[in-house]
Amino acid sequence: MRGNENNFKKVVLDIAKKSIVNFVKNKKEIEIDLNSLPKQFSELKGVFVSIYKNNNLRGCIGFPYPIYPLAIAISKAAKEACKDPRFEELKEAELKDIKIEVSILGEMKRIDNKVKNRIDILNILDKNKGYMIVKGFQSALFLPQVWKIIKDKKEFLENLCLKAGLRKDCWLDEETEIYEFEAEIFEE
Repeated sequence: MRGNENNFKKVVLDIAKKSIVNFVKNKKEIEIDLNSLPKQFSELKGVFVSIYKNNNLRGCIGFPYPIYPLAIAISKAAKEACKDPRFEELKEAELKDIKIEVSILGEMKRIDNKVKNRIDILNILDKNKGYMIVKGFQSALFLPQVWKIIKDKKEFLENLCLKAGLRKDCWLDEETEIYEFEAEIFEE
């Protein structure tokens, strides 16, 4: 449990905002001094940073696995979200119109091996969790927030498969791995 949840949220969003502004204006990453931050910012965490403009997604990039200390993961994901390949690179004139959301991911837990029949995966999906699909070298992830847009469980999995560049019914294949995770979400 964190001592001061509001301060934690402020630092999370501050790192993301400074990283975005510095990258857009100077094309550089910010310097992160882990020793000057609370200890939890040194813990390895999976992170995604989403940028919204006028309530529309403008960029979302992250790291599903805990490969960086939290502060560094936030900074790197924020910088990369500015140049999400699905969109034009974020411009300085847009900075005044953006909102930032940071999702700190919990542990990935495999769920496809919990059912005897693959169709039963639909019964164990939790609309409060995010999901990642992996087949061979292809993978894709949906944050829990995607449930607000895609409410149907089958459609959710089909879109996740398509996002990974796979057939929309690949979630039924025995070789396809499906993972669930929780996410702590901080938004401006």
